Amino acid sequence: CLARSDSAYRLCREKMRITESKVKQIMKIGLPAGFQGAIFSVSNVLIQSSINSFGTDTIAAWTAYGKVDSIFWMIMGAYGVSITTFAGQNFGAGKYDRIKKSVRICLGLAAVTSLFLSFIVFIAVILLLFTRDTNVINICIGMMRVVSPAYITYICIEILSGTCRGCGDSFFPMLLTCFGVCVLRILWITIAVPLRHEVA
Repeated sequence: CLARSDSAYRLCREKMRITESKVKQIMKIGLPAGFQGAIFSVSNVLIQSSINSFGTDTIAAWTAYGKVDSIFWMIMGAYGVSITTFAGQNFGAGKYDRIKKSVRICLGLAAVTSLFLSFIVFIAVILLLFTRDTNVINICIGMMRVVSPAYITYICIEILSGTCRGCGDSFFPMLLTCFGVCVLRILWITIAVPLRHEVA
């Protein structure tokens, strides 16, 4: 259909070829993002391994908490994708003032959302959707009341990283995420948890 179209988005098969400059651009943006995803996965495996050492109730609590926590990450991810797209369009058009304005608006929206979600998670009523076990719920509440108030600290990483990606720089966002999220969690697991073997 694209090849037969007469519009501006017509696909010309004869013009499809790999060019060195385009490959470099793709790798410049794609490799740091791929590395970031890999590091994030590794840190999650290490965290899960540490959680497993606390027993089955804690594993169940972590799983239930993960379901609730994923709501926050999905919403923040949506903000990140939105600002990436908007920043990319305006960066290409040279409208840098609109990028700055959109960052402020997106940070405000993300902050309000994170505060609302922190409150919802903090009251912990939503846990009853996943388990009725009293011990599991108590462990999960302990986790939530430590982690959920810190949700707002993540919004800068997501929004600013997305803005940088939209402007063609994926190396700085990779550093932000790897050190701000992954490395700090790994250090905590390897240093703090052995010294004080408690979940919360």
